[in-house]
Amino acid sequence: MVRLLKFLRPQLVIPSRFTVARRIVPARIKEATAEVSSKLIGQKYLTMTFDGYKNVSRDKVLGFLVTVRNENGTENFTLGSAIDITGTNYDGEYVMRETFQKLTEVKKDYKADVRFVTCDSDGAHRKARRLLSQKLPHIIFLPCSAHQINLVIQDVAKFVPRFKETLRQNDCITTWFRKSSLSQGKLEAVQLEYYSKVISMTSWTPTRWYSVYLSVQRVLDSKSALQMYGVKYSANLGLVPFNLKVILDDDEFWLGAKEIAAVLRPLVSAQAKAESDNCTIADIGSAIRDIYCGFSLLKDRDVSWTLVSQLEKRWKSFYPTDVFAVAMFLDPKLKLDMFRRDPNKVHSGVIYTWASDLYRQFFQKDPTSLLTSAI
Repeated sequence: MVRLLKFLRPQLVIPSRFTVARRIVPARIKEATAEVSSKLIGQKYLTMTFDGYKNVSRDKVLGFLVTVRNENGTENFTLGSAIDITGTNYDGEYVMRETFQKLTEVKKDYKADVRFVTCDSDGAHRKARRLLSQKLPHIIFLPCSAHQINLVIQDVAKFVPRFKETLRQNDCITTWFRKSSLSQGKLEAVQLEYYSKVISMTSWTPTRWYSVYLSVQRVLDSKSALQMYGVKYSANLGLVPFNLKVILDDDEFWLGAKEIAAVLRPLVSAQAKAESDNCTIADIGSAIRDIYCGFSLLKDRDVSWTLVSQLEKRWKSFYPTDVFAVAMFLDPKLKLDMFRRDPNKVHSGVIYTWASDLYRQFFQKDPTSLLTSAI
């Protein structure tokens, strides 16, 4: 690399590793620390996120991230160094203690307040959220909504048995064209003839369930080309093995793929909304409402009932209804789109009671008249 840089710019002077390690890196760390401090000091409504993961050395660590919302969206800052938890009894009490310490540090070092904490939903994190919400009732503790929506997509594959077979068949198609470059090239030629573009076949990842939709939709988008490919090269088992030919000619598979895509489409939209930098609690409530409506309108009533039941079960386990209902009601756009415009038909009394109780919980004082006018 040094020789390449010298060749490109002979006059370039490359600092030694001692200069980088002892002067440049410490100076940049000092600048970054000052920058983070200036952004966090005095903030009253911070969001904290934490998760356990493995670093490049395969050590298990626990990291904390603080998010600041501003006029341009959000900014994320790592809160101190990651904690090495290799060999630690990583249970709910341990996570609760470490999180409480970080919350205390934010309050002490930056004179700032964290009002929202989120993490995924493994056993230790669920217990930590419960313990922390009892200890710190003025902070909202919720699961990672993007992760929860991802698990709802997993429920679709898990609780609708016939979808499993359709996904297996879909996987057979994508796997064949991804591993056979000759078949892929011939399929692309057919696609260009039909669509004037190439549609790549993608596989899905078990831990990223929204990738199921992309994989199935790509196959559906290329249906005509795939079936023509099957007819054109049917005599060559090296290009169209028997099991692939059976799947391409199976009407039940194509119907099942269409149904899976229809079920997953609102989930994928909700996933994208949950991963947006500008996502709010009200947006998550709106996204889950869209999922519920999508499941409720499915033509297959057995599938509809199964998926709605699983969604309701997940909602009751992880989401406080009062927080989401009040957040959606106070959001101007959602209030107009999702609530009745006739005041006599809106249960504003319930909303006001919830909002008042939450105000007292979060701010430790009675609400002002401004809340009444907002409701």
